[in-house]
Amino acid sequence: MLKNLIDIKHQLSDVDSSTKKNIFFLGLAVFLVLLSYPLIRSASTAIFLQAYGAKSSPIVWVWSVLALSLLVSFYNHFQLKWRIHILYAGTGLFSIAFILFCFMMVESGSSFFAWPFYIWKEVYIVVMLHMVYGLLNTLVDIKIARILYGPLGAIGSLGGVFGGLLTSQFTKEYGLSGITIAGSFIILLSILSYLMAEKTKINKLSEKKDISPLASISNIKKYTALMASIVILSQFVINLANFKFNILFEIAVPDEVTKTEQLGRLYTWINLIAFFLQIAVLPFLLRFVSLKKIHLLIPIVYLATQMWTLGGGALAVASMFMVLKGTDYSIFAVSKELLYFPLTHKQKYGAKYIVDMFCYRFGKGLISFIMIYIQALFWIDTLLYTSLILWIFAIIPLTREHTKLTQESI
Repeated sequence: MLKNLIDIKHQLSDVDSSTKKNIFFLGLAVFLVLLSYPLIRSASTAIFLQAYGAKSSPIVWVWSVLALSLLVSFYNHFQLKWRIHILYAGTGLFSIAFILFCFMMVESGSSFFAWPFYIWKEVYIVVMLHMVYGLLNTLVDIKIARILYGPLGAIGSLGGVFGGLLTSQFTKEYGLSGITIAGSFIILLSILSYLMAEKTKINKLSEKKDISPLASISNIKKYTALMASIVILSQFVINLANFKFNILFEIAVPDEVTKTEQLGRLYTWINLIAFFLQIAVLPFLLRFVSLKKIHLLIPIVYLATQMWTLGGGALAVASMFMVLKGTDYSIFAVSKELLYFPLTHKQKYGAKYIVDMFCYRFGKGLISFIMIYIQALFWIDTLLYTSLILWIFAIIPLTREHTKLTQESI
């Protein structure tokens, strides 16, 4: 770990002071927005589960996917016309006002507003993080960006750890109102940090806007389809595990305040696991283990943790869910990005659009829709095991295609 930090410091030694300032403020924005998330997420999730129960989770997940898809389409259109700083500040200020409004309405007895409160917490975090990394990509070259992704991920995980600790420690003392207000204030701080970065317009897709995603992958359709399959299956697994946890959590933890407190602890552990994997495990894996073995390891670990929870209660399922989410945030995210390296710029543009923009949301939306009608834990477990086994089988042809493309690109 120390060697990695020394390498990063050496590689950034030639970066000018203005770029270093931009990196600092964008890193701080990542830390702050992910610091806010456990507070807002814990409060909104506890309120929703208390008002509508865990069995309503798939419905609100479907609405969250739809809302996020609409907002991403809006941003993709306007980010070429408006300064990204205006979009970020507008998103943050709207999020603060909307979150506080929904919370006040819930507190006044209008439980309906638990729905938009829950949906928006799923939306704001994705959009604001997308804009942080979007601005970073315009301010540094690709060599520096690749160096920074790992440390920025670790900084974000630390933000999540501290956010979870704040939630678990102060919920009983300050209540859900205190947690929600604190989370909103931290979003405001992230806006101020983001605005300190250099004022630059993002035109990252302007040179490619005349290329359709499908046309750009005409020679790598099989490879893109295989990447899409593991992303969709990963969303199946994560959301099935999330639903299983919600069901058992609702039974085990009866009141709203305790739900918020316990969720804060859960998100602390998830981010601690992600931080540990990013700092200690991932550098070792990337250096000494083949990409094929890393990709096989992920669903195998998920399968082992799922089998460990058989017959277990909420604590066992919570442990399984923490491992899944922590790994998803760290090892899976990085190993998936490595699959794009053999592709040309045009192919990468189309593949990332189809896999990361469309299939990611499609997978979450589809499994959420299925769970509206299939909610018995026996069938949830069956779908989980089936998804994991299909995931393992999909890795074999995917890595074979990756090897072939890598050899062709040399």
